[in-house]
Amino acid sequence: MMRKADFRQVGVDPVLVPFLSCVIFVAAHFQALTDPFVINDDVQQQIYWMQRWLDKDLYPGFWLSEYSRHYVPWGVQGIYRLASLFLNPITFSKVLPGLLFVLASTAIYGIGRALKDRFTAWTVLASFWLMPFFLFRMSGGLARGFAFPLLALFLLYWLSGRGWSMGWVLLCMALTIPYIFVLALAAVMMGRIRDALMKQKALTTPFPSKMGHWVLAGMGIVALLWWRQQYMGSGFGPLVTAVDMIGNPEFGIHGRYPILPVPSLLWELVVLPWQWIGPYRETGSLWAGILGSLSILGVALWGARRFEWKMLKGKWQPFLYLGISSLLFYGLARIFLLKLFIPSRYLIYPVMLFYCVGLGLCFRGPLGANLKPLAAKVLLAGVVGLSIARLYGIGIYDYSEYEPLYTVLNRTPKTSLIAGHPSLMDKVLTFGRRNVFASFELAHPWSKGLWRKLRSRLVAFFNAYYAADAGVVLKFCRKYGIDFLVVDNRHFTREFLKNHPFFEPFGRMIQKSVGDRRRFALMSKNLFPETRIDQNLRLLDLRKMKETGFDGGDKRGAL
Repeated sequence: MMRKADFRQVGVDPVLVPFLSCVIFVAAHFQALTDPFVINDDVQQQIYWMQRWLDKDLYPGFWLSEYSRHYVPWGVQGIYRLASLFLNPITFSKVLPGLLFVLASTAIYGIGRALKDRFTAWTVLASFWLMPFFLFRMSGGLARGFAFPLLALFLLYWLSGRGWSMGWVLLCMALTIPYIFVLALAAVMMGRIRDALMKQKALTTPFPSKMGHWVLAGMGIVALLWWRQQYMGSGFGPLVTAVDMIGNPEFGIHGRYPILPVPSLLWELVVLPWQWIGPYRETGSLWAGILGSLSILGVALWGARRFEWKMLKGKWQPFLYLGISSLLFYGLARIFLLKLFIPSRYLIYPVMLFYCVGLGLCFRGPLGANLKPLAAKVLLAGVVGLSIARLYGIGIYDYSEYEPLYTVLNRTPKTSLIAGHPSLMDKVLTFGRRNVFASFELAHPWSKGLWRKLRSRLVAFFNAYYAADAGVVLKFCRKYGIDFLVVDNRHFTREFLKNHPFFEPFGRMIQKSVGDRRRFALMSKNLFPETRIDQNLRLLDLRKMKETGFDGGDKRGAL
């Protein structure tokens, strides 16, 4: 009889699975791990402020940092606070995704083992490695990065009958990713209710079955409610409702977050997942992506016919209840729009988990019959290589273009307040490490308290930024205490102004105020003392001018 592949040698897996997962992550995110200016974009709204743990003089009295602090769940803050004893939080935001990726890989492998056998575990793991969605969501080490690893770990413990482990994972969810905690807790409670109604001796779920389990669940609920109350009481909430969003362009297609119209259920269950499964990102072609998706689907259907589905008898309940819970909260989130956060967040993680496991099981069908050892090794090497290619650079962006600006700003007083185009100010917050007047990433129109304050600031800034009269600029700087103003000459070109200069309603406001005008005060090199950063960027020092005003001359902007 032919000897089976080396995959049957269970002893190497506890080392091989995390090792290969680590290799894939390091290769895929090598640029981020080696370049200080390559990060995930959302680090600029959720992690940047944690640098003041290393330097208490950073971001003094900054209300946007206070908003960010309330926005990040306590568990995530605690992990970064502990890590800050050893690493800068920005650096740790690049390391943590790797740890989460390895954790998720290990959990996915375990799910495959629990469902059938070791070879199935490897095909399910290969499915996970080859889907860019998961690492994309983990990039940046944000709260959302904990969603899939903890959900996969929770499902693994459910399949394995480990009630206490399920309870501890639930508590971790409550502290790091609250909406996944609600979803998972509801799923197990459905199973518990079914057992009570059916009077079954064989429990559908091992959790909660002991008093200590209920204590863990209660601790998670208290932590979630307390965190939510802290956010609501901070002055930045509450979240907007569907009525609040209607007619407000910041929630439309060109808005800060295009929530309306809410995508259909078909889009969430089919179109969106296959955008990540198919090779759309790699090829950049719709038709190539469709062809690749059809090929993957064809192989999966062929494999499904050869898989022994009867082996899963008695193991489908966790998937069923998780799916029902996901659909339930998705529906409620659509009805009470944004009161339960964004509807798709309740759906996308369980759905992608189901696709990952389902495709892995289907691929096991045609591969698991008579695979020779050499063929198994070649196949594994090919999967690792293809995974690196698919995941390379996913979720990270290079902001080194503005390094000269960061260098100059780091020499300014730490109490300085910097104004500039909000999209550029995100980088100033993170790498320039100075307070900014307003930023794009922190412009969250769904937080009522925040938006009441920030919207008027954005209007004031753009009126000054594109003013023809330098007096308007100076008045703005005096009113808000602006010390330095960053000017990017590219923001005043016809091409930039015609092509959505900012999200709505500010884009139209800018275009309307500028019209056909070609004169801008900030383009005059004689009115404001400046430091030239590069061919496009200039830094205006307004500290003395706020006190003394202009020395004379024409205050009109340059052509």
